[in-house]
Amino acid sequence: MADETFDLGRATGILADAVGEPGNRRFRILARNEYELANLWVERQQLEAMAAAVEKLLTETPQAVGADDPDRPPREGPLSFDLRPNIEFRVGQLALGYQEQRQLFVLLAHDIEAGQGAAPTFSCLVSREQLQAFGFGVHALIAAGRPRCPICGLPSSEGSHDHARSNGHSKGG
Repeated sequence: MADETFDLGRATGILADAVGEPGNRRFRILARNEYELANLWVERQQLEAMAAAVEKLLTETPQAVGADDPDRPPREGPLSFDLRPNIEFRVGQLALGYQEQRQLFVLLAHDIEAGQGAAPTFSCLVSREQLQAFGFGVHALIAAGRPRCPICGLPSSEGSHDHARSNGHSKGG
C-alpha cells in the first residue's frame, strides 16, 4: 500500500481510538467521509504529539468570522464508524496544516513503508470544530490508559516500580 495515495476529501468524522486493554493497546485514527473509512494505525506518542499540534494550530489559526461552516457536510443522527475500512495502514509520519482559502485543516499521513520524501499516503480536510473535538478525544483516550509515574515518566501499573533515573541503575548512563 506504500505506493497508493488516498484523498478522503472533506471528512464527515474523525476520532482517535484504542483497541485492547490499557498496557496492551493499539492506537488508531479513524477518518471517514460518506463512503469511505480510513483506519490509520499510530503509536501512542504519535497521538500525544498530534494532540499538541492540534492545540498549537488551533491557537495560531484565527477563527473565521461567522460561526457557520459553509462546507460542512450534512449529518443526521450520531456519526457511525461501523464501515469496514477500505483504507488501512501503519503510520510512520503525521502532519497537520491549514488551508486558508477553504478555512479547513488538513491531516496528512505517510505509510511507514513509504520511502523518504514520498508524497503523503493519506489526506483529509476537517473543520475547526472537528479538529477541536478530535484533540479532546485524544486527551481522554490517553488519560484512560495506564497512569504515568511523575518521577520517571514510565507507565506505572498498580503497585511500585523501580525508578532507574533516580536510583543510579540506569542502563547506559
